[in-house]
Amino acid sequence: MKKIKLKRFVITVVIMLACYLLQCTLFPSLELASVKPNLLLIVTAAYGFMRGPKTGMWIGFFSGLLIDIQFGTVLGLYALIYLMIGYVNGLFSETYFDEDIKLPLLLIAGSEFVYGLLIYFLMFMLRGEFDFVYYLMHVIIPELIYTVGVTLILYQLILWINQKLEAEEKGVQVNLFEKIKEVFHRIVNSRLTVLILAFCVMFAILVNRLFYLQIVKGDYYLNNYKLQIKKTRELSGTRGNIYDRNGNLLAYNELAYSVTFEDNITNDSKKNDTINGILEKVMQIVEAHGDSVISDFGVVLDSAGNYQFLQTDETLKLRFIADVYGKKTIDELSDAQKQQSAEDVIHYLCTDDTYGYGIDDKNLDKSHVLKLVTMRYAIGLNSFQKYIPTVLASDVSDETVAAIMENLDQMDGVDIAEDSLRRYTDSKYFASIIGYTGKISQEEYDALTKEQKKKYSLSDIVGKSGLEQTMDEVLQGTKGEISYYTDNVGKVTDTVSKKIPEQEMMYI
Repeated sequence: MKKIKLKRFVITVVIMLACYLLQCTLFPSLELASVKPNLLLIVTAAYGFMRGPKTGMWIGFFSGLLIDIQFGTVLGLYALIYLMIGYVNGLFSETYFDEDIKLPLLLIAGSEFVYGLLIYFLMFMLRGEFDFVYYLMHVIIPELIYTVGVTLILYQLILWINQKLEAEEKGVQVNLFEKIKEVFHRIVNSRLTVLILAFCVMFAILVNRLFYLQIVKGDYYLNNYKLQIKKTRELSGTRGNIYDRNGNLLAYNELAYSVTFEDNITNDSKKNDTINGILEKVMQIVEAHGDSVISDFGVVLDSAGNYQFLQTDETLKLRFIADVYGKKTIDELSDAQKQQSAEDVIHYLCTDDTYGYGIDDKNLDKSHVLKLVTMRYAIGLNSFQKYIPTVLASDVSDETVAAIMENLDQMDGVDIAEDSLRRYTDSKYFASIIGYTGKISQEEYDALTKEQKKKYSLSDIVGKSGLEQTMDEVLQGTKGEISYYTDNVGKVTDTVSKKIPEQEMMYI
């Protein structure tokens, strides 16, 4: 009896080492869809439900230890995972029958799926890599299918060896040839086997197609993708002129140039540093030629060089704080948020772990920090609207335009856009009637109806008082649209279509 137990131990070790060597040497060259089957998991699960939880745990522990030694970064991690798989499969040993392959296949498939989830959680998710759908479709499911396919062969071999050893323990001699015939006959006549083979054929066709698209034609499609990213951008129309009844011009537009930024930076851990570096460059160029960046922010510097709120009205101040913290109403603010000072708001925008801009507000000059925060806040207002550029500096000089254009290759997303400035004839006489324009506020945008919001964006210039406000929808005209392709750095390579905005005129 001891001799038979020793024989079982030796054979088990040989099977484990053989599967380990095959998994590390042969199967890497037989990868399908960049995955290989988990042979040691098959061995662990098979011995578990054949020999019980105790055997499954020991087989799982040593199988996982082999993986730890070869691939693991934390010794014992895979050993623990495989030990658990062996134990759980061993719990099904009471319902295990030699003739039924459906339960082993189901248990191995379930074990492989759980194994994939555990590896994703421990190796990727805890490091902040949350692309679960990609990992599921490209790793977990392909490896599961491959493992189940190999199980049809490997499990039958382990089953035969186990039966032979059990027969020896019982003093029963099993005819090797007859047993092989029986196993082969069982595989051939199984409807489940036919179904699995058909599934494997379809999977092989899919893998072949993926290999063609990703390997054979991968570089071709990648280059085309980089060169042909299609974008659609809304074109704001030039604001309509206002005439008196005699045709005399009262309000008109004057051509100007603005420096804009479109946030097409990859969303990674260094995004803040990249954007801040671009804004620093823009600020340096703009101010070097006597122009200035935008300053329409709810916080300003007082004469003593301290931050203070632009709004003196308490309700307007709280509305601004609510916008900063992403609250729809003032009532959603906590008591602590309502008591925030202007410096607290700046510090929050600079350093918050989730929504912060990554600006060193402690060591940089306050005026410099305020300019960066103002530009970042304006960019953030357009973050949920695709391909809408943010104005960083308006009505800039020709020298600034030339300098920006010369340095576009160093500033991804930065561009020069034609803009217009609103001018008034005899403004001191008609100011109270005609009114004036300005950038739409969050309150004004929220007050629009659902239909009106389709015509406006948070970057639009709207009427603030007088006729400019009353007849704003007419003066806005009809917006246009342009569709174009850009390369991988955001530069336009081809224009697909363009709808010119329509300008409206008003007579009084």
